[in-house]
Amino acid sequence: MKYKIEFSNFAKADLIQTKNYLSQFYPGTVKRFIDEFNKHKRIIEESPHAFPIHRHVPQCRHFSVKDYIVFYHVIDQTQRVEIYRILRGSCDIPRHTKKEDNQ
Repeated sequence: MKYKIEFSNFAKADLIQTKNYLSQFYPGTVKRFIDEFNKHKRIIEESPHAFPIHRHVPQCRHFSVKDYIVFYHVIDQTQRVEIYRILRGSCDIPRHTKKEDNQ
């Protein structure tokens, strides 16, 4: 059975910001990002534990899309995956994923 994918408010804002930033570059950059993101999303729908836990954010699993890291929580009891943050890999990951943000 597929897991339901949900986005936190942080992830929704991150995705909009990422699209806006990438739209400043070559035509098709946003589409390529979204296509790769969706490829990974389909994987976690079927196998949410396929990607590793992040060493700096032990409450989240993660995968990479281009220069970005997508953090997500697996909720096995209700077969849901919450995409928590979509952050540029060069940012201060611990600062943007601090404990009070997880609540």
